[in-house]
Amino acid sequence: MDDNDEYTILYEDCINRKGGNAILIDNFVFNFHSFNEKEGSRYWRCANRPCKVSATTLDGLAKLNGREHIDDGLTDVDIKIIRKLQDLRDQYRNSSTPPPVEDTDDIVLEGEFILCQDGKSRFLLFDSNDDDRIIAFASDTCLNILSRSTAWHVDGAFKSAPSCYKQTEQTTTNFVIIGRGRGRGRGRSQATTGHDDVNDEQSAQSSNIRRGRGRGRGRGRGRGGQTEDANLLKSNLEEFFDYFVKQWFEGSIDYEIWNHATTDGPRTNNHVEGFHFKINSWIDKNHPSVYNLVKFFKLLDSNTVLAYNQRLTGTRVPELSKTVKAKNKVLAENIIRLENNQISLEEYLNISRLLINFSSN
Repeated sequence: MDDNDEYTILYEDCINRKGGNAILIDNFVFNFHSFNEKEGSRYWRCANRPCKVSATTLDGLAKLNGREHIDDGLTDVDIKIIRKLQDLRDQYRNSSTPPPVEDTDDIVLEGEFILCQDGKSRFLLFDSNDDDRIIAFASDTCLNILSRSTAWHVDGAFKSAPSCYKQTEQTTTNFVIIGRGRGRGRGRSQATTGHDDVNDEQSAQSSNIRRGRGRGRGRGRGRGGQTEDANLLKSNLEEFFDYFVKQWFEGSIDYEIWNHATTDGPRTNNHVEGFHFKINSWIDKNHPSVYNLVKFFKLLDSNTVLAYNQRLTGTRVPELSKTVKAKNKVLAENIIRLENNQISLEEYLNISRLLINFSSN
């Protein structure tokens, strides 16, 4: 590939696997990296890391950096799927929707809001239509995926919840529930976490911990402020640990339900958090209207169905990085050593914490 300083290459807009902005050039996807304000150009990197090929775009044309790709690029089937996903997102963003509602009693689900993207298959799974107004959406294909899964990873999201709801819940297969609402005369209801002890107070404690880390870093902040921050952080951590022991160690929840140290597969909800990041990046603003959210859920459902069919046709599943594989190996070996009483629990925890990367931000 020759390095070319001229913008002569045609490209098309698309989305990557995480739903972010990307471009397609000669069967290769490039993820957006940065914007050059001085030149007005955009810089893109090949999505197949660690490939070093990059592209720069300006005025509808692109140029490449002259490096060689490390693989042969996408198949024709992959490209068709990418283009279909782009079309679906464009349809979602350009379609008209009914006016937003401020109360769950005013939600009317009919027509396109109860059918899948194809306009024929059922999408609305159930609607309790009561004071709490719990509404669930899922296509038959996504329900089939769930039925074949040995474990479901569920998490709640707040930013994507409409103003008349507090929280949405979903799995990574896009079985989506609009959780407990706030109807006329009803107060702000608790999130549907499944455990009444997990409430807004614990969420506030977690938020306080994050805010406390940043205090005292600005100019002019003396040691007194740092000591105050340290005491606040310690107090919040002690409250959190007391809750954790009471809820999960001494409570009625079985140890096997929440401890996933020996799980063969995801042991955390990081992939679900990544899924939420995709949701937040696709939605134009926080707390969208109910109807915009349903349209977005339909788009996600179509995304999942297409990706599932892609796997059935033999497309390779993304592999774990070498670093993650190495960490998993160390963790598995030390779990066996712990179970065989070759190391103490304290030694195991000391080894495990070294496998965790803490951000300095």
